[in-house]
Amino acid sequence: MKPKIFAFLFSIFYFLFSVGSAFAATRLYLNSDIWTVGVGQETHVQISIDTTERVNAFRLALAYPLDTFEYAGWSDGASIVGAWITRPAAQNGTVLLEGAIPGGFEGDNGLLVTLVFRGVRQGANQIQVMSDSRLYANDGNGSVIPFDTRPFRFRVVPSGEGAPAPYTGVFKDSTPPEQFTPLVARDESMFDGKWFAVFETQDKDSGIARYDIAESNFSCSVVSRGAWKEAQSPVVLSDQSRRSFVCIRATDREGNERVASVAPLSNAGSLSSSFRVPWGILIGAAALGVLVNMILRRRRAS
Repeated sequence: MKPKIFAFLFSIFYFLFSVGSAFAATRLYLNSDIWTVGVGQETHVQISIDTTERVNAFRLALAYPLDTFEYAGWSDGASIVGAWITRPAAQNGTVLLEGAIPGGFEGDNGLLVTLVFRGVRQGANQIQVMSDSRLYANDGNGSVIPFDTRPFRFRVVPSGEGAPAPYTGVFKDSTPPEQFTPLVARDESMFDGKWFAVFETQDKDSGIARYDIAESNFSCSVVSRGAWKEAQSPVVLSDQSRRSFVCIRATDREGNERVASVAPLSNAGSLSSSFRVPWGILIGAAALGVLVNMILRRRRAS
C-alpha cells in the first residue's frame, strides 16, 4: 500500500504547487562558508546540483563522522525542492533525504537543502555522498542520472578557535511560509477509507519547522493555542463526519506562521464539495504519480 500512498500524495503535491563519473554532465556538491569549526560551533553545509539534464527527483544518503560532528538540523529555505518524500533525518551517522522538483531543474547552483552540523570533538574528517544516492531524470521514465561528487572536508578545532560564522540567510526570517491549500480526501485503499488531510508548503528563507492541525466547529481564526496538535502529512482526521473546519498551521524556523483551512462539508457524505480539481490539473497530477511510482520501483530494486 505504501507505493500507492506515495503516488497519491505526489499527485496531490502537484496540485498544491500548481498555484557519477568525472565526466558526468551533472555535479552534486557540498559546500560551506566554514571549513574550520570550533567545538560547539555549527556549520551550514549546502547540497546543490549543477546539471545539463533536467532533474526532478532525488534520493540521497550522506555519511558523516559521529566522532567529530553531530547532526543539528536542516533548512529548505531557498531550495528548489517542491515536495519531500523523506525529510532529512539522521541515524547512525547517515543523513537520509528524498524529494521531488515538479517540472524539474536544469542549470547551475540548484540548492536542494542546507544541513546543519555541530563540532563535538577535535579532528579532521569529511562528509560524503554515499554510493547508493540517486538523481532521477525528468524524462517520463525516472531514469537515473550519473553525477560527479566530492566529499566535504573539514576540521574541528578547540572551542573559540573556529572561523566566525558568517550570515548565510539560514534561519534569519521575518516572512511567514507561503500560502497553501490543504486537501481533505478519502480513498477506500488508504487509512481504511477514513477522511484524511494532505498539506505541504514552503518557506524560502528559514524553511518549514513543523505543521500543526486543529479541527474546529467555528472558523480557524478562533482556535485556541491548546487545540493545535503537531502533525505530519497525511494525517487522519478526528472528525470523520466532516462537520468541522480543518485548520493547518505551518511554522517556519523563526516562528512565523501561516494558517490554511478547509471548510466542513455541506453534505457530509459528499466528496465532491471537498475535492474539486480541474481536469488539466488531474491529468498533470496523474503523470506525476506515474513518475513517482517509477522512482519507488527503482528504489525497491536498487
